[in-house]
Order: sequence, then C-alpha cells, then structure tokens
Amino acid sequence: MKKVVVIVGGVALAPLLLIAPVAVALVGATNAQATCDTGAQGVDTGAVAAQVESILNGGDGGGVSVPGLTSPKEQIPHARTIQATGVAMKVPVRGQIVALATALQESGLRNLDYGDRDSLGLFQQRPSMGWGTPEQVRDPVYASTKFYEGLLKVSGWESMTVTQAAQAVQLSGFPDALHALRHVEAHPDDAYHLCCRRPLDVARLLDVLVSRAGRFSVDFFLPSAQELIPRAVPWLHRAVTVFVNLSEYRLLAEAVDISALPELVITDGPRGARVLVHGAPKAASAPPVPVDGEVTGAGDTLAGTYLARRHAGADPDIALSAGVAAASAHIRSLPLPVPTPLVTHAVHDARPTDGSFRCTTSPTDCSPPMTGS
Repeated sequence: MKKVVVIVGGVALAPLLLIAPVAVALVGATNAQATCDTGAQGVDTGAVAAQVESILNGGDGGGVSVPGLTSPKEQIPHARTIQATGVAMKVPVRGQIVALATALQESGLRNLDYGDRDSLGLFQQRPSMGWGTPEQVRDPVYASTKFYEGLLKVSGWESMTVTQAAQAVQLSGFPDALHALRHVEAHPDDAYHLCCRRPLDVARLLDVLVSRAGRFSVDFFLPSAQELIPRAVPWLHRAVTVFVNLSEYRLLAEAVDISALPELVITDGPRGARVLVHGAPKAASAPPVPVDGEVTGAGDTLAGTYLARRHAGADPDIALSAGVAAASAHIRSLPLPVPTPLVTHAVHDARPTDGSFRCTTSPTDCSPPMTGS
C-alpha cells in the first residue's frame, strides 16, 4: 500500500546539492564512460575523459570538442588539481572519479566566485555550512581536500553509485537530509508532505521530491513563510496540494501566479477553510462547532486529514469538511505533552484508520501558539 510520508523541518533536511543525476568516469580508469544529464545540455563524458586524459598526459586538450567543457585551459587544470589531491591523500581512483563528477556538475570545473546563496568554488561549498572560509573554499587544493575528507567518512561509499557517493559527501553535514533523500529514493511511489520550516533547505528538498517522488504536497509556517515561500516557488506548481493560512496566502500571491497551482487549501483560523483549483474556488467548509481560536497543530491536523481523504479518493469538498472537523476536534482537545529530551523532528506514516490525522512537530514549531497555522 502506498503511504503518505510527512517530512517535518524541525532540523535541516537539506538534500541534493547535485541538481541532476551524475555518473561520470573521467580519469584514472581506462574506457571511462558514463552519462551526465545537466538538463540544458548533455555532456559527452567519453569525450571529456579523452580530453582530460590527453591533458594529464601532457597535451593541451584542444583536439576534442566537448559540450560543457568549453574552456579546457581553465577547466582541465582544476581537474588535474582534484586528481592530484586525491593521489596525495591516497584516495582510490573511484573516489577521484566521484570528486571530478561532482565538480563537473556543480561548477563545470570552474572556480566560481558566485553560486546559490553563499556557494563558492569548484564544489560550490557553502562557508555558512562549515566547509571553510570563502577564501578557503575557492582554493582548489583546500576544496578538493575537504571533499575527499567528507567522502572517506561516508560509510560504504565504495559500493555506491557515483551519484549516491557525491550526494552523500555534499550532505555529510546534514544526516537528516541524507536520511530523507534515501527514503525518497527507496520509496519513490509514496506520497510526501513537506512541512517547510527553518532551517530546512526547501529548494533542494523540493528538487528531490520533484525528481524522485510521484506525489508531494507542502505547507508553510508563518514565522518563516516570508523567507521560504520565494525559495519554494519554482517547484510549487508541481505540488499536488499547497496549504497556507490567510497571512501566508498573501505572501504566496505576491510570489506566484495562484492559477498555476493545481490545488491550494487556505485556512483562516477558526473561520474555516477553502480550496482553490488553478485559482478558481472549488470547496469551502466552516467548523461544525464554533471555536474560540486555533492552536498550533490544528493546521497540521487539517492538512493531514485532508490529504488522507484525498489520497483515498475523496473529492475536495468531502476531504475539506473532514479536515476542518478534525482540526476543530483538535482545538477542543487537550494538547499533547512535549517529550523530554526535546524531539528535533518527526516523520509520520499518515494512514489513519478513522480518517483523521495528527502530526507532532518539533517544540520549536509548537511555541508560541500561532493563529491560523
């Protein structure tokens, strides 16, 4: 049976520094062959291997034309540095291949002084994530050394595909991100619900869900919505359902064309909820019993129940009524105790037997109470 898996951003679930699958064998191995899908253009990795090998053997690499390797006099010296660093560190040939594949995908083997947020250098390493100072991560030897150190710490990297090993290194500072990525890869047929919270790297995890999972939905948390909604915009049109409260909806409407969203659920605290399908009203529901306000968790209860019903085949109006009723019951019930030590995150299998759903998130998301969560 397919499951609905909820990923709660109580800690950084930050997959996928590599945007597209990579499996590149460049140097140190004969008959190097692989594929690299960059989305915009393919890279003939057999030709890349021939060019790199030629230059490593003393040539200039100018006799081979390779899409994606357009400046060999700039790029090949970096490839040589990456390989030489690996040799000096006694990293096996396959590890050198992983490093070269990563640098090719991340920067095109260029020592970039820009990138996503504070990403820099050959491997697009982020100083804010502990890879080093900006000057250090732009030093090819230092950057290569840090990459190899990360690779050698990955248990079983030798038996991984090049793509998996590269991802594991780039996520080495985010064990929960790696766990989430592996779950998605192992269960691509599950439906996923992403609770966007700080310090979640929303863009990278959404990229994983778009590329690996068949169905996913998202919601936001008002204190971080202004920051995270813009980061999520490129992927929101691929979400089955987006959940926002009224305040978050205003932020969303400024960032994205609402008509591009397949299904949008908007809650308004104790005043009920409505569903828009490609921007057009589809359903509305008010609480069956008047309530005084909304406590944290009611929004999660509504979203989880709505998704469970929709996953079972219910129409939006039926699913929304069930969700609103479950959220109302949640408000009137006693709050769940916070366990000690503090829970940092939770992943739930949302297969309720009674059509309702309750989600426990991290204490950082449970305090203070927010109206219209």
